[in-house]
Amino acid sequence: MQRASAPLGSTARTASAQFAERSPRLRPHRGLHAAKHAKSSNLASIDDGAIDDAEAEALAPFNRETGTNPFAVHDDMKDQMQTYVGIIRSAEDLEKGTSRSSA
Repeated sequence: MQRASAPLGSTARTASAQFAERSPRLRPHRGLHAAKHAKSSNLASIDDGAIDDAEAEALAPFNRETGTNPFAVHDDMKDQMQTYVGIIRSAEDLEKGTSRSSA
């Protein structure tokens, strides 16, 4: 049994055009409008020294020679999550994982 249909793609094309009007994500050239707005705005300048200071502060835990290694903390948390907080969870495992993490 054959069904009568509209020309190939016409319904999808119409729906896309209507939906694009409502969805900023699908509007063509949305980046173009953002770029024009950014160029026309009076933005404050950013001090390069402030950027360097913020970068150094953010990366400091990864460059220190003493103290807790953030990569070791990450690995330990990953192991605990896999062991105690899997897809199937029990109160007993959650308690074990909680008591282990605070130790």
